[in-house]
Amino acid sequence: MIERLLPGGSARALLALALLVTPAMSSTLEDAIGERLFKRQWVSAPSSTRSNDGLGPLYAAVSCAGCHPRAGAGQTPVVRFGIGTAGDPVYGKELQPLGVAGLAGEGEATIRHGGGKAAVTLANLADGPLDPATRIGLRQPTALAGLNAVDRLDDDAILAGENGQGRRGRAHRLADGRIGRYGWKASTASLTEQIALAFSLDLGLSTAQFPDPFGDCTARELACRALPTGSDHGEPEMPDYIVSTLASYVGSLPAKPPALAGAQPFAALGCAACHTPVLRDKKGHEALIFSDLLLHDMGPGLDDGIAEAGAAASEWRTAPLIGLGQRLAAGSRLLHDGRAETVAEAVAAHGGDGAQARDLYMTASQADRTLLESYLKGL
Repeated sequence: MIERLLPGGSARALLALALLVTPAMSSTLEDAIGERLFKRQWVSAPSSTRSNDGLGPLYAAVSCAGCHPRAGAGQTPVVRFGIGTAGDPVYGKELQPLGVAGLAGEGEATIRHGGGKAAVTLANLADGPLDPATRIGLRQPTALAGLNAVDRLDDDAILAGENGQGRRGRAHRLADGRIGRYGWKASTASLTEQIALAFSLDLGLSTAQFPDPFGDCTARELACRALPTGSDHGEPEMPDYIVSTLASYVGSLPAKPPALAGAQPFAALGCAACHTPVLRDKKGHEALIFSDLLLHDMGPGLDDGIAEAGAAASEWRTAPLIGLGQRLAAGSRLLHDGRAETVAEAVAAHGGDGAQARDLYMTASQADRTLLESYLKGL
């Protein structure tokens, strides 16, 4: 809990203090609290401090930083399960390889990359084999810098890209009518909701948006469901003020200004049609992210069989390229499953709506391809 992270009082008192001081001091204090929360290693229930426990009982990480080291793109993908838009009947939507004391994790995954593909091998599954119909996929943790600009955009900035010249993407209209913008399939509409989803799937911590204190633990995982949680009288384990403070911190992370010289091959080879450098809404808000935030059908090669509500298995939100140079320098792999080690491998995997740009790249001169890759490394 925050009172353990910063001395001098409760989380509510610290946040109240942040509202009473000057705006600059308030922002600094809230970001400091958010950073501590981001790095906080949550513990299992019961613990001595309220809002400090509830991890799991099954989980994939113990902190936000566990998947996003230094608030960047993670190197280790999580394993996802799917039968259409549902998860595996026993193991849910995500493999939870870790468990609290007295509970084994769901299993172990070995991931291999090679030849432009990603392969997953599972072992020691705790509750027997997967359903025969279950598909297995991977999801790379994404970079977080620059997301505040995305949160500020009105929906019209995204909707304007539908049926645009050279584009065939579509906005992800969620069941409640909002426009999705976060996640590999644009399945959440706000940064707060995306963080709440990560709490549920990756850490097994409940929020107001995802109130099940058992996270992704299914009703058939009886050992998991028999263990205590950090939910008091039906209240979520992570209160709204923790989620919102984390969202504020993540939204404050600045993206490195890109080196925009040499953009000609990026446009000429068709990349900018979907990786739109700047989105603008009617109020004048801008997001320099190199994405139209639309869903695109990327063809059978990138179809892992795992759909989400409103997004087919072959549909992916255009991945923002801002900060790509830093990710490449750090050795991060590319695409949703990390199958690509280089820009060339990532482009070669594009199909469907990305096929035209792929073909232009593949038939371009070596000089133009080198210019493009140099430009991308400057983003």
